[in-house]
Amino acid sequence: MPMRSYFSYFPALVLCNVPNNTKHSLVIRRPTPALTHAYPFFCVLRVLLDILINLSCCRLQLGRSRQTFPPHPHPLAEMGPLSKKRMIVRDGVFYAELFEFLKRELAEEGFSGVSYHITTLRTEIVIKATKTREVLGVNGRRIRELTACIQQRFNYKEGKLQLYVERVEVRGLSAMAQVESLRFKLLSNLQVRRAAMGIIRYVMESGAKGCEVTVGGKIKGQRAKSMTFRDGYMIKSGTAHKSFVDSACRHCYMRAGCIGVKVKIMLPGDSTGRNGPSEPLPDVITVIEPKQITASE
Repeated sequence: MPMRSYFSYFPALVLCNVPNNTKHSLVIRRPTPALTHAYPFFCVLRVLLDILINLSCCRLQLGRSRQTFPPHPHPLAEMGPLSKKRMIVRDGVFYAELFEFLKRELAEEGFSGVSYHITTLRTEIVIKATKTREVLGVNGRRIRELTACIQQRFNYKEGKLQLYVERVEVRGLSAMAQVESLRFKLLSNLQVRRAAMGIIRYVMESGAKGCEVTVGGKIKGQRAKSMTFRDGYMIKSGTAHKSFVDSACRHCYMRAGCIGVKVKIMLPGDSTGRNGPSEPLPDVITVIEPKQITASE
């Protein structure tokens, strides 16, 4: 906020000295004609001073916003021996920063997750997306730009980092892809109920066991509220929740305020492990039919 100029307190009346026989040492008189004619000049000077203060504040904020973080001192593969606690913290910080960067950069390409594998020779990063052609770019230009950005940020040497792109087989079973689709629908001024039910219908048609969509914020009017839409079967707790429920959360910055959207998808069981966990739920009971014994036996 700019500082208030001293010229905003320019008086309409002037204080001056009076003889000592009065009770007060100051008395109010009307301004002289010289000060009355100089008032427009002080007004113009006040406006110019306020403009200079605003420009200096904007330049200071712009300089702060342009500050960049220093590169990582050493690549993850070339760091010395670390304790188990430090290795967990190192891998967590690396994954969090990498995930946030790819989530913002590949939002329109259907980004659905990332995984990496660190070896002594190089670091391999696998990007999961629904639109692999847009991620690769024309003649692989986009993937090379992403590789250069990550390589410069984490101080990797040439040839020590490799990026791969993996296509998501079923888009309807990816919570990240669906929450981005819901976010773009809300930004295009589509009704919340219509957008959420469209997401649920598409997810259930893709073979999911259940789906839950939550939208919270200033949806209508100035009063914030939360709306939840559900369909199918959804587990809420237990160890199976980590492997069977895929969830993602995003934020939509609307004119009235920020709206949060969250999508949960109950994945089906898949023996191959492509569309869901290969292991069944722990409470699933399989009844084996008894053998039919013939009279001869």
